[in-house]
Amino acid sequence: MSKELIGAMVTPFNNSDEIDYAEVLKLISRYEESKHDAIVVAGTTGEETSLTAKEKIDLIKFVCKNTNLKVIVGVVENNTQKAIEQIEVLNALPIYACLVAIPHYNKPPQRGIFMHFKKILQMSKHPIIIYNVPSRCGVSIEYQTIKKLLHLTNKLIGIKECTPDYNLIYLLKKHNPDFKVYLGNDTHLLKALDLNADGIISVSSILFGEDYRNLLDDYEDGFKNVLLGEYLDLIGNLISLETNPIPIKYLLKKKGFKSMNLRLPLVTLSSEAIKSMEIIL
Repeated sequence: MSKELIGAMVTPFNNSDEIDYAEVLKLISRYEESKHDAIVVAGTTGEETSLTAKEKIDLIKFVCKNTNLKVIVGVVENNTQKAIEQIEVLNALPIYACLVAIPHYNKPPQRGIFMHFKKILQMSKHPIIIYNVPSRCGVSIEYQTIKKLLHLTNKLIGIKECTPDYNLIYLLKKHNPDFKVYLGNDTHLLKALDLNADGIISVSSILFGEDYRNLLDDYEDGFKNVLLGEYLDLIGNLISLETNPIPIKYLLKKKGFKSMNLRLPLVTLSSEAIKSMEIIL
């Protein structure tokens, strides 16, 4: 099966702090032109926690109506009941899957993470992808917890893995080859592919989608494009200079995309980071 390229989409806010749907269409077209397999809407990159419930649902409906790409929706909630309420609303929408983050701030133990996902899996009509991002959540899901969840249902289809623990990728693909493992950081993609990762959920692919597609296709053909991999690692490091999506929105604005404003508490890119960005503009 071919390696998948999934784009994490920003939410464009205009000067009136409203979602710019004309610009959403341009972003969708860009993903389609660069041969993405799916897009994540209202995830971390889409400033999900800054959207109202109505804004989020309206945005999801709009994207689903205007693309044939698979639509994955972010669910970021540390209150299990509120997460379930979101899932129940999403059940009525024509999306492909929900990308559900590990509960943040309250830092549950593994048995709490297990119960959180167990209840969500029981309620969801859509497949679930775990979003494992300890830099934001303060805790990481462990292999044994995922293994227990996989014994419950076939609705748990994958993980977006954002830790430097490549051993988790190895264990998951060795013992659960059909379980999708997506790299969640825009660096070291070749290393993840060597461990049989299924692809990447990328922030920077909105601008460098052709490069990612070429890297993945080359790998499928048996050619490890090291130079291209190193170039994309550089891009990934640069867009991590400040909190996502601050840097990628800066780059999108410089490349001619409109309505790349951020909502507080996120702010514009620092002058120091802007200087570093000059090498790829």
